[in-house]
Amino acid sequence: MPSLSSEERQQLHDSLGEMLTDKYPFEHWKKLARAPGGEGFGRSEWKQYAEMGWLGIALPEEAGGSAGGMTELGIVMAAVGRFNLLEPFLATVVMGAGAIEMAGTRRQKEMLGRVASGDLLLAFCHSEPEAGYARDFVKTVARREGDGYVIDGEKGFALHATAADQLIVSARLGGETGPVALFL
Repeated sequence: MPSLSSEERQQLHDSLGEMLTDKYPFEHWKKLARAPGGEGFGRSEWKQYAEMGWLGIALPEEAGGSAGGMTELGIVMAAVGRFNLLEPFLATVVMGAGAIEMAGTRRQKEMLGRVASGDLLLAFCHSEPEAGYARDFVKTVARREGDGYVIDGEKGFALHATAADQLIVSARLGGETGPVALFL
């Protein structure tokens, strides 16, 4: 889908507002947030968002997405913020899927269809305890071992990491001064 027309963007905005006003009142939010042993969000809601096409709004068509742009994603994320949705939109759709789409291998990009369908939750693990607000601060190191890597370091806050099916972890290759790489 190329960029939506102004009318289509308004329809997207309106449909988000109507559905979330009806299905995500504050009482429902409290129930999800306080569910004992729960993840702090609704899995059935997540699947419904996938069915509505919201999870794939900015993903390529070959991944089951709509190939919308940042404007369409912004409309969805504005509704996420306005209704204070608990589901992992930012972690999965923006940061996780965005990292895979921009830096992933062809095989990894095939996973994006599972994001669009609501079957894969991602978390982007980049922040480190000593980083403060420096986005380029990475002390975690990945060193080659056999056919893979061993990652040594500590990550701090990572949105929805406890519910994620896959983690995307930033680390420096070979040592503390090596280039930063992402590991799935």
